[in-house]
Amino acid sequence: MEVPEVHYVIADDDVRVAYQDYGSGPPTVLVQTALGHLEGYWEFGTLRRLYERMAANLRILTFDHRGNGMSDGFTEPPSLEDRALDVKAVMDAVGIDRANLFGFAFGAQVAIGFAARYPERVERLVLANARIGPSARSRADALYPEAEQPGPPTGSEVERTLNMVGIEVDEAFTHFSPSVAKYPEDVRLMPRFERLVGSRDVHRRQIESVTDVDVTDIAPLVATPTLVTHTLGDRRFHVGYARLLAELIPDATLLEVAGEDHMFWLADDWREITDAHINFLTDSVVSAPVERRFAVVLFTDIVESTSTSLAAGDDEWRLRLDAHDRISRRVVTHHDGSLVKQTGDGILATFDAPSRAVDTSIDLRDELAESGIRIRAGIHAGEVEVRGDDIAGAVVNLAARVEQAAPEGFIYTTATIRDMLIGSSHSFEPAGTHHLKGFEDEWLLYRIGITPAHL
Repeated sequence: MEVPEVHYVIADDDVRVAYQDYGSGPPTVLVQTALGHLEGYWEFGTLRRLYERMAANLRILTFDHRGNGMSDGFTEPPSLEDRALDVKAVMDAVGIDRANLFGFAFGAQVAIGFAARYPERVERLVLANARIGPSARSRADALYPEAEQPGPPTGSEVERTLNMVGIEVDEAFTHFSPSVAKYPEDVRLMPRFERLVGSRDVHRRQIESVTDVDVTDIAPLVATPTLVTHTLGDRRFHVGYARLLAELIPDATLLEVAGEDHMFWLADDWREITDAHINFLTDSVVSAPVERRFAVVLFTDIVESTSTSLAAGDDEWRLRLDAHDRISRRVVTHHDGSLVKQTGDGILATFDAPSRAVDTSIDLRDELAESGIRIRAGIHAGEVEVRGDDIAGAVVNLAARVEQAAPEGFIYTTATIRDMLIGSSHSFEPAGTHHLKGFEDEWLLYRIGITPAHL
């Protein structure tokens, strides 16, 4: 999706707040961490995929905190109540009286502050890898005594970090979210993002303004359904803070997820974490994301299986089916294929190369014939939809129709397979045009040019 347009609204205390409004679904205010830039966020591939996943299920309202990014700055450090005015201003600007809130890190503190101050305007609340505040440390440490518990950064450490703003990546960035090493482009973009956020002085004033923010005392005032999620090995705020927050907020639900990344969208299981948030905010189950990938699809089918089973008898037929399944698994594996499923009287398998699918179909046909099992096969290739352990889509359906068009003992393919194997040792013979159920026009099919030995 395109980067959403930036809008502006004037908060009750005359601060201009930059915000974006995108997606569809239950309205949800995404309250991000203290230092940010609405347009700069979208340059990170990992954040873009998170936003797109959320936008497919939620109407997202998000903004730059006052003091940095595209919103107005400040002369005096704003209170938590001042920052809550930013949330209120954005909701008022789009005419929404009641919305979900999703707060991450420092954004969770602002979300808690808003929920405590304006309970009538909050539907549901998600707090991810949340910060609570300085007074919570001893209680949080007690709830996770095995955590490494470094003290707050010294003044010289803060200055060293600030001196690197916009120039090079602070090692804390990679330490707090080690999975970022898998995304070198995100690391490369970080200095540019910091420059978009603001000058070194902007960073300093924003950090100083949030250092003493504490929601320990107001968290018990939250009276809305709340989900607290936290990475079990979070290196920024350990999971004891989440456990404490779940105790402080009445009837809150706590979900601890595996990993070490403070920025949960970098984790390998980011979709599962994100979907847990979406499920809670929509009070429904998000459909599994559809992944598309290239595959060569092979379908096989036992010819006249019903009449053959009746002639053989139940016991004999069961032995033949066991042999069919055993031989199919072995042959597919031998040719580096993936056996998607056994269909009762055939198989569905995928390969990354058409020659492997063809070799598999020939070996299967000949070996099964020796066990008294006659099959036919169909092969096609293209992008398939991956749904868990299964595949679907037009390419899969077409391969099935090609198999159904093949006579006993023959392997039929589409022109796609023939064209991909030009110059190989396999030969293809025209098998005529066929009308394939569910597909328009007629399809020219080809048969592998090897006559079955048993025919």
